[in-house]
Amino acid sequence: MAVAISIEVVIPKPKSRPRSGLVSMYWNPDQDYPAPIGGVWGDIDNYIKAILDAAQLGGVIRNDSQVVEVSATKMAGEIPGIYVQVSIVHPD
Repeated sequence: MAVAISIEVVIPKPKSRPRSGLVSMYWNPDQDYPAPIGGVWGDIDNYIKAILDAAQLGGVIRNDSQVVEVSATKMAGEIPGIYVQVSIVHPD
């Protein structure tokens, strides 16, 4: 069975972001965002791979070769987390 997976990675929103001036030139998201365990925010492709592996290990999908479509976004937001939706793809 073919599946499509939609992934939304929401990292904590910084407390403040300088909008202009000298401070904004030196604003560094790696320092100003609270870092997760491990100290850095991963690239979006690493999140996708980890989620596909977890879905397979958790029995949500049989094998990640079933995935025929992936949609992924990463953004800062008020409620951090990883949100995943798995949908069955029906052949036309």
